[in-house]
Amino acid sequence: MFILLVLMALQPALFRHVALRKPGTHLVRNGTHFVANLCWANAVIVLPLATVFAIEFMMPIWAGILAILFLGERLTLTRAARSRSASSAC
Repeated sequence: MFILLVLMALQPALFRHVALRKPGTHLVRNGTHFVANLCWANAVIVLPLATVFAIEFMMPIWAGILAILFLGERLTLTRAARSRSASSAC
């Protein structure tokens, strides 16, 4: 927030077109996201290291499963191979 306030003070023209509708909703959403990030960081810190690595390497699989379920993506052999090679490159 501090960085944004400094940017607004230095370059007010950048924020001329920003319309802040429903500021209470923004605060609740951002506050929830901030608390969730703190909880996630705490959970990763207290978990055993092997579990953290297992979760990290399962993320591409979960992303694929959730894309199929929620976005209606089709799983093809080409996409599965591309996803696997992209995750191993990281």
